[in-house]
Amino acid sequence: MLVVIITALAVIAPAHAHDFWISGERADTADAAPVIRMHLGHRLDAEEDRAYTAASTRSFRLLTSDGTRDLAVVARDGADPFHTLPASTATPALVVLDRLPVNIALDHAKFADYLREEHLTDMVDHHRKRGGEGREHYTRHIKLLVTGEQPDKAKLYSRFTGQALEIVLLDPPLNPGAQRELRAQVLFGGKPLAGRMLTILQADDGDFESHANERTARTDAKGIVRFAFESPGFWMLRMVHMHPCTDCPNAEYRSYWAAYAIQRDWLPLKK
Repeated sequence: MLVVIITALAVIAPAHAHDFWISGERADTADAAPVIRMHLGHRLDAEEDRAYTAASTRSFRLLTSDGTRDLAVVARDGADPFHTLPASTATPALVVLDRLPVNIALDHAKFADYLREEHLTDMVDHHRKRGGEGREHYTRHIKLLVTGEQPDKAKLYSRFTGQALEIVLLDPPLNPGAQRELRAQVLFGGKPLAGRMLTILQADDGDFESHANERTARTDAKGIVRFAFESPGFWMLRMVHMHPCTDCPNAEYRSYWAAYAIQRDWLPLKK
């Protein structure tokens, strides 16, 4: 298995930039092809965009009402923006990206700070008792749903795609309003993950340069959270799950990072 090694300096620069998410854009012409961008930042505050790297990709797929397309076989290594979809891509559309494992190492204090920031309280206690630096083996599991104007008859918003850690919606993310509530479910290995904290973020469409509205909710016994879906914009649900690992290469902890972004339509293409 290919494992990327990252030093502590690489992890913390730029500061706090440890979220990856994807968004979709399209030029305002009839024959324009949608563009996928990969963002690196913190809580929807983007520090930079990233190019597509085949060596970091486990799988890359597009799901529509017409079926599933394997994007990894056509993606261009080094492409920036990340990927260009076929011009014929209709909405609703679900883009699913899984990244290959990465190893990181942080000193004891920095690793403890990171665990607290991600609400991994059980791991804080484990790390304190264990002592030493924190060495982690992690993967990322990323999704983007572009809902569009047409009914989602295929229920792509709730589609389980087989990610190791996956967030699915149990209600269609349409018609935000003061009394609107959505349910999301977190699945780990295909089973509900209880007692973990999910962060819900919302920003103006395409505004990845300012702090997003943020709240948290803990999953119940069925891995479900409920949250107010009161306003339009770009939404993202994200979380980290971690457990001790005895057979990870050069690491004592195994973690999974999930991010599920939702946008109503293709954002305007950036120049």
